[in-house]
Amino acid sequence: MLEATYFNGWHYGTMRSSLQEGINVGVFNPEGWDCLAEMSIDGVKVLGYLLECDDKERLLRQLNRESDPDVHEIIRRFMADEEDFADIDDNLEVLINNSWKDHYRNYEKIIQDIDDAGFKAYHR
Repeated sequence: MLEATYFNGWHYGTMRSSLQEGINVGVFNPEGWDCLAEMSIDGVKVLGYLLECDDKERLLRQLNRESDPDVHEIIRRFMADEEDFADIDDNLEVLINNSWKDHYRNYEKIIQDIDDAGFKAYHR
């Protein structure tokens, strides 16, 4: 395993054999990122980003995802994230993601970074 974590009664992780030639994209919690960032894996380059939005925007997104949102679960997630991300790796680039305009700008930036790292990025 390249990285593994236990969350909410489930085990999650990334096996080396799951990586394919070219570009691989993953979403990791801070512990998973720390494991990947510390490793030296032949043929694998790791680029890390933290997508952030302000609390009001995040709350509105979560409330609008479901017809009957569990407010207590939303609060629990906010509190857990505040603790989990308190000591986040300073090497991660923070990208603000409050709007669709931000989303597209971040997408283009990440694709450019992938190209600059020597990968051929295919995207539409």
